[in-house]
Amino acid sequence: MKTYAMIDGNLALAPVAEKPLFQVVEGRRATVPAASNVRQDNAHPACVFAVVAICALMLAFGFLQLHAQQVAFDQMCESSSRTEVVVQSGDTLWSIAQSHPLEGLSVDETVSIIRSWNDVPEGLVYPGMEIVVPA
Repeated sequence: MKTYAMIDGNLALAPVAEKPLFQVVEGRRATVPAASNVRQDNAHPACVFAVVAICALMLAFGFLQLHAQQVAFDQMCESSSRTEVVVQSGDTLWSIAQSHPLEGLSVDETVSIIRSWNDVPEGLVYPGMEIVVPA
């Protein structure tokens, strides 16, 4: 039985060697060692418990850290003195936050505070807009 393949372009000029689709191999099944010779190592229940306990403690510590950061952020928002500025042409929330930094906070965190104080969810400010910033 002959098979033909459709070839486009320059490859149609090259001779194509036919390759068989499958090959019959004679042989026999391999033997598998008896199940009694195979050793199975199962994790000890105490080890599994220890790993789960360590993971739970690390997760709890992470949540406590996040909570502490949120509390510090909220306190900084409430206790900071504020002033009002008019946005100039070319100003962004990032540049405004850089020029009105809060001690102990990054520029990104200061941007978040300015956004929350002024209800600017997308972070878009325009020239002439009056916004409240840290003093």
